[in-house]
Amino acid sequence: MHKMLVLTKYLLKGTFSSTKNNFFGKKFLTGLGAAVLMVLLALGIAVQFGVIYQMGFVKMAIQMTFFFTAILCMVQLLYMFPSIFYFSQDARFLLPLPLKPWQIVGAKTIVVFLSVLPFAVVIGLGSIGAAAFLHALSIGQILAMALSMVLSLLSMVFIMGLIILLVMRFLPFFHNKDVFNLIFGAVSIIFAIAISMSSMYTGQIGAQTDNVMAILTNNPEMFSMGSNIIFQTNWSVSFILDGSFLSLLWLLLCTVISALAFAWCADRFYLPAVMSSQASSSSVQKKKAVFSRKKQTAFRQLLKTDLKNLLRSPTYLINCVFSSFLGPIIILIVILNNPSIAELMDMAKQVNIASLDLSMQIGLPILAASVLVLFSGDMNMIAATAITREGQRGVDWMKSIPVPFLTQIHVKLVTAYLFTFFPTLLYLVLIHYMISIPFWMDILFILTSALVSIPACQSGAIVDLLFPRLNWSTEYEALKNNWSAAGLIMANMILSIAYVALILLCFEFLWVPTLLTVIGIIVLIFLYEAWMKRIIQKKY
Repeated sequence: MHKMLVLTKYLLKGTFSSTKNNFFGKKFLTGLGAAVLMVLLALGIAVQFGVIYQMGFVKMAIQMTFFFTAILCMVQLLYMFPSIFYFSQDARFLLPLPLKPWQIVGAKTIVVFLSVLPFAVVIGLGSIGAAAFLHALSIGQILAMALSMVLSLLSMVFIMGLIILLVMRFLPFFHNKDVFNLIFGAVSIIFAIAISMSSMYTGQIGAQTDNVMAILTNNPEMFSMGSNIIFQTNWSVSFILDGSFLSLLWLLLCTVISALAFAWCADRFYLPAVMSSQASSSSVQKKKAVFSRKKQTAFRQLLKTDLKNLLRSPTYLINCVFSSFLGPIIILIVILNNPSIAELMDMAKQVNIASLDLSMQIGLPILAASVLVLFSGDMNMIAATAITREGQRGVDWMKSIPVPFLTQIHVKLVTAYLFTFFPTLLYLVLIHYMISIPFWMDILFILTSALVSIPACQSGAIVDLLFPRLNWSTEYEALKNNWSAAGLIMANMILSIAYVALILLCFEFLWVPTLLTVIGIIVLIFLYEAWMKRIIQKKY
């Protein structure tokens, strides 16, 4: 047991530490920031659950607590379990140690459990806090709810772990990290879109309180049907509200049986599968190493490799690629489905573009494209993590190959440019929905977006060249707590707001900000290019 706890400690340090050379102050500030964020999220969730408790739907509130906790933990487990168990590349170091298989499996399971625990803590604290504040539940019921959440979370970890073990055992093509991450990344993206769409639709219905009250009064079980998918929910609700010890017994049996099944499968399937997956990953790396033998230019081959690295990983796929399109899509959905904006759109449709001054006809698409790219251009963090995503070994490799370092940065800028420019075009859908504009204004908007996307990507690459984070062991660590990329996003948002204020102040003389924008974009492109060359010469 002591060996397992020591191994757990080192696995936790390797999984969640942002750098190897960390210091107490940074660890303390990071932990404090995480604690504050969790408290704020719990308070926000408590407000939402407080409304449901006040309406008298205590059972529905408890069911929603367990349902949302289970769904979020399932999505997190889809990423964390294979990453920690199969693709961490630590089996070759752990197997020679004087450790038993159950100690390795137990330590990794504890790490997985602790990785999903914050989700349960935030949602559970929010719901329990609202119930305690409003006296919707007694002290005994609150304690029963806490116990049920722990047991439900444990059974969820064991069941999801069992599924992953069986998938790795009987579907050999999943041993390849790229295939596994790509498939589960696509599933996660589809699931995230479905959750976002349903949340917005629910929010619109929730705005009509009278309708919600009527629906819940006439059909009190309607909103509880979805929670039946998570079978532990009904046992937990019965134990909390009715004090049924039979339901508690079923919950305990579910946890014990799932733990035993997981332990049995891990003992027989885990080590052979993980060795196979690591061997498959090594063969993939060997295939990538011979890319220079192909009859392709270095630039094209490096671009293909960079695009493949972005698309193969669910971490990069969700945080970089998918986030490029998520911003425009969410803005479109919110605006198109918000009744308060419908009146403004009706007024906009009545505007005659031909009657506007020529400077406005030219300036509006240029300024609109500039503001939108500035606001959302660096949200994908592709350019802002161009060097960070390579890691220390990747940077050393970039320096060693016979391709100029600046050319390799240009390759990464092209990748970032593709996922910055094309998502911006989605805003044209919104513009045409709000107002009819001639085709030549569409062309002007597209050309401006294409031009503004260049310095937007360059600025991200410059920030990462100056402040790279190269010491990481997993792709998740490469992106988490990346304060340089987050600072760039916040700075661009602030600048876009200030830019809009400047446009409004000069609206009578719109040709002034339009001319300054065009000149400024061209100047920035050349300045950023010279700055990148200087950074590379001094630092790389």
